[in-house]
Amino acid sequence: MDIAGIRHQAQPATRVLPSPTIFPASLPLPATVILPIVPLQVPHAPSVALLLLYALGVRNNPSALAATLLPLSVAEEFPSAAAMAQAMVAQCERENNASDAGSSSGGAARGWRVLDRYTAYNQGIWKNVLALGLQDARVMSVVQTVWNVTAESRKILARQRERHREHE
Repeated sequence: MDIAGIRHQAQPATRVLPSPTIFPASLPLPATVILPIVPLQVPHAPSVALLLLYALGVRNNPSALAATLLPLSVAEEFPSAAAMAQAMVAQCERENNASDAGSSSGGAARGWRVLDRYTAYNQGIWKNVLALGLQDARVMSVVQTVWNVTAESRKILARQRERHREHE
């Protein structure tokens, strides 16, 4: 199912959605446009706006989407998912260490706090892709790669944490 086609599915077949109403240009600015509201349920509301920009063709460069969902140093490693995951771990550790400067909370939590933010958002946008039945293969592929890289980064960081604990 295409996201663009969803807008009419929520309504019964006999109901006609109102057309946008535009008042004449002779009215003083700002002009008013009245649009119908179409309910849309998604698993992750914070990422739906970004996904719709690409799914509806408002934005059409999937590489820019990847650079929005991942740190730039990670996106630059494309197409190697393994290199991207390693770069993600390193970047999250750098960001986390920078935010922990002067604090005593480093140690075992290194990298996790930052990676958790990426995980929540990237998993959410991937769930939205699946729930909405996105048909754009390029956008779907980018979001899937981003989610796979994020998940693999978590595995790498978990293995590093486990090795660290074994050596303590």
